[in-house]
Amino acid sequence: MLYHWQCRRPADRRLGHRSGPPPRPRPGPRHPRHPRPRDRAVAGTTGWVRLGGRPRMLKSLRLSNFLSFAPDAPSIELRSLNVLIGANGSGKTNFLKALRVLQATTYNFMSYLNQENTFDEWRHRFSGDHTLPIAIDAHFEIPVDRLNVDLNHRIELRNHGKNTAFFETTVKNDGSVGKIQKLFEESTSGQQYLSQNGTLDLLETDDDDRRLSIIERAARMNGQTSFKYLNRFLRGFRLYDSWVFGPNNIMRASQKHVSSEPLYEPDYSNFLSILHDLNEHPQEQRSFMKFVQEILPDLENVFPKIRSTALDPFFVQNGVTMSMRHLSDGTLRYIFLGALLHHPTLPSIVCIEEPELGLHPDMLRSVIDLIKKASARAQIIITTHSDLVLDMFSDTPESILVFDREEEKTTVSRLSQAELGDSLERYSLGDYWLRGGIGGKRW
Repeated sequence: MLYHWQCRRPADRRLGHRSGPPPRPRPGPRHPRHPRPRDRAVAGTTGWVRLGGRPRMLKSLRLSNFLSFAPDAPSIELRSLNVLIGANGSGKTNFLKALRVLQATTYNFMSYLNQENTFDEWRHRFSGDHTLPIAIDAHFEIPVDRLNVDLNHRIELRNHGKNTAFFETTVKNDGSVGKIQKLFEESTSGQQYLSQNGTLDLLETDDDDRRLSIIERAARMNGQTSFKYLNRFLRGFRLYDSWVFGPNNIMRASQKHVSSEPLYEPDYSNFLSILHDLNEHPQEQRSFMKFVQEILPDLENVFPKIRSTALDPFFVQNGVTMSMRHLSDGTLRYIFLGALLHHPTLPSIVCIEEPELGLHPDMLRSVIDLIKKASARAQIIITTHSDLVLDMFSDTPESILVFDREEEKTTVSRLSQAELGDSLERYSLGDYWLRGGIGGKRW
């Protein structure tokens, strides 16, 4: 991992105070917000972002020799809201896999790589040169105390007979160059080495150290607490890509009450715990129910009922309490997305694959509006194959990243209003896409 630190002091921001009566079935009146000190959730342990906190950003990502990305692939600039479009097989999923690889550095990294693929399967198979390393370069902006820290995070994978992960660490803070360290990890032995000032040493670890991620260990070696913030940021990333339709959806069943994790898990196993926690935040809960009732006016409440250590899913419709297992797939997905994006804590990066799945166009419009609002609190990346979704970004085409597959490699371009010219005066953005005007199609 190559780390490059640059700090600048952000503008001072005053945050609001949430107040109000306990939650009621119907949305209540708005209550005044009072100034309070800077939100302390930034220093949390899991990488989530509290309402009112400073947003954390993955500003750019460069994938070199990684799956469908060629060795000479350029950097992809990212914004607070990014909409990925492109034909199946164009590279959108590979882009999201790169985020998973970044997050894996906070766990058992080499085990993850070898479980998923061999080195030869991770690399770009059409580059011709089998000796080229695989590299992922990520540029982050992370708030640390009262500073925004720019950080370059590099992962390089090499294959020297056995898979080896190569990490180079360079720390620069306030213009001063810190120590340069290199970390090596072998997949076969799991041993880690530290190279510093030209010498190579085997990292001796005790049982406690072995449970640390490579980033946490780098933080200890460098004495840089800022590495811990990177660790929290990456651990806070969530990708929601495995929605299950039908009666076997996990959100239709009872779930164990888990109170320690403030983020929705990708398998939705703590959906009811988060929904229960939302009831502890009156203003957000009222806003969530208002969102639900915009489309489902007869739905008076959605709540989990506590039973010993379990939670059972229920809703109230026209005064009658019923189990959530009776809700349609689209309604259940709408409720999940609403609860996720209304919660006062959000993942550091929220990735949602095809939010349009199962949703009526009326529901979809409300969801996209909510996604736009939530992008002020956390970075959001969505993929879509829906022209209706693109229509809803006609006023902000710069949010769109177009993925194409050309000569067996992924290319990515961001739309701009200037390049579109007067095309959107004649067509909606979705219609123009279907006509082949912006790429992201096979034909």
